[in-house]
Amino acid sequence: MTIEKNELSRRTLVKGAAWSLPVIAVAAATPMAAASTATQFDVGVAPSCVGNYDLDGLLGLIAGVPGVGGAVANTVQTLLAGIGLTPFESRGFTITAVEGTVPQGTQFTLSTAPGLIDLALLDDVIDADVLGLVSVNGNSSAIVELVQPLTVGQSTTIQLSQDAVDLGVTGAASLALNGSDNPSTGAGAPNSADLNLISVDTNLGSLVDLGDLGIILAPLVSALEITVQLCPGQTLPAQP
Repeated sequence: MTIEKNELSRRTLVKGAAWSLPVIAVAAATPMAAASTATQFDVGVAPSCVGNYDLDGLLGLIAGVPGVGGAVANTVQTLLAGIGLTPFESRGFTITAVEGTVPQGTQFTLSTAPGLIDLALLDDVIDADVLGLVSVNGNSSAIVELVQPLTVGQSTTIQLSQDAVDLGVTGAASLALNGSDNPSTGAGAPNSADLNLISVDTNLGSLVDLGDLGIILAPLVSALEITVQLCPGQTLPAQP
């Protein structure tokens, strides 16, 4: 009797151990399942660079030449457009919800070379319905955040106005997501972007052929020096 009881007890223990294993496995899998259901979103940050010269400044230079009128100014703009240079429109960055919904409160840091961007003007150049200015660190960096969520496919911009960017300064600006996003596959879209700007002082005669302006006006206009700010990847062409 004693032997039978011991055998039953051992069998009972073995059965109990076998039943306990699945319980432990389920408990271990639960945190992983919870992590897989975390909110997934992907933020894309891209630079924007449109235009190369200050139109008001160019018109002022041309107006200073005796006998030069609006027709000549239009001709000069057309010649500049022919080599890929257009009046300044904006410098900035675009933030896009590439996947999912980017939560309200998501923050980004804008960094810039001293003197390139007047960060005090950021309130005027961001979409107040979507972005808010959190803080400014002198004239070198600022933090902005989403004041409402961005749903997939939506974008917002930090569109630096002409007043905010000094065309005569060479330098770099960048925008970067603070923290990280949670794309479903791979690395996702870039979370930061750089905008490297090069300023070049040059005279009009070294850029375009002004022969159509006549033998009197062409030499005068060609000597006028303008500041051109190149977008990333741009170079000044050689005179045709």
